[in-house]
Amino acid sequence: MQTLTLKLMTYALGRPVEYPDMPTIRGIVHDIANDNYRFNSLITDIVTSDAFLKTAPAPVDPKNATVTAAVTGSLESLEVR
Repeated sequence: MQTLTLKLMTYALGRPVEYPDMPTIRGIVHDIANDNYRFNSLITDIVTSDAFLKTAPAPVDPKNATVTAAVTGSLESLEVR
């Protein structure tokens, strides 16, 4: 379970897990053990962890990404390239 948690945290954080993240991972594994290792408990604990909530979004290079949208009251007109 620790390896699965580590892999999912790596994906969720968008960066490799580092040594200071290990107490969080061990705490998540301990918490989900009390809930019979349910997958939804694992995901919930990951997305409510401080490491996940305090992760800064990746910077966007304005030369490579554009967002255009027209205000029409729906998301159908949103185009991301």
